[in-house]
Amino acid sequence: MPKIGFIIAQRKEIPFLFQDTAMVHQLNDNLIKLIISGIGPKKAGEAIKHLCRDPETFFPDYLINLGFCGSTQDELKIGDLVIANRLSYKNREIQLENIYMDKLKDIFQGSKYHVGKIRTFDFPVLSRKNLCQDTLAVDMESFAIGEMAMTYQIPVIIFKIVSDIVSPQINVKNLWRQLKNRIKYRQLVKHQLDTIADQYFHDRNHSTKTEIKKSRSFSI
Repeated sequence: MPKIGFIIAQRKEIPFLFQDTAMVHQLNDNLIKLIISGIGPKKAGEAIKHLCRDPETFFPDYLINLGFCGSTQDELKIGDLVIANRLSYKNREIQLENIYMDKLKDIFQGSKYHVGKIRTFDFPVLSRKNLCQDTLAVDMESFAIGEMAMTYQIPVIIFKIVSDIVSPQINVKNLWRQLKNRIKYRQLVKHQLDTIADQYFHDRNHSTKTEIKKSRSFSI
């Protein structure tokens, strides 16, 4: 039975399938442990260390990171799915293994998705200034998760739903409106996270969800 580490940054991003966070889940033939990392690369990296600290109890065969991102390309719209194949942070970049890409294409066949590079920052990104043109989206956790996955030699899949559009330039007059819109859009597209989890693990109405053991979810 494959063991999957499922990492999200905030409780508000928890898919419906995993609303009970105090447990290890069994969905179909998968054993899944949910980790709530907290926001930022440092917390995300620490969450992976916590997940992998006791191989005898639970050591994942692969990781999944699901959450929100900001679009830096005009063709990406609110609610679009981004699948990362490259991750960057400051002057570093890593290439993700594509061993699951064929499976992902089958799962999301008929759905609109984009494959490309996600750039991670330590802070919310307010403009596209100084971003590489090949960057599809930005977030605050992906690179740290990908880097730690490489350290532990674990494959990782990173899904992000576009919840806001990063402006070409900072407009100080509209800054507060832009921040409020980010909160509003994240609430509106939360159902997309539920949909992605459902599609990946199959329809929840046809899956078996059982409590394997009680455990404290890791949350910073």
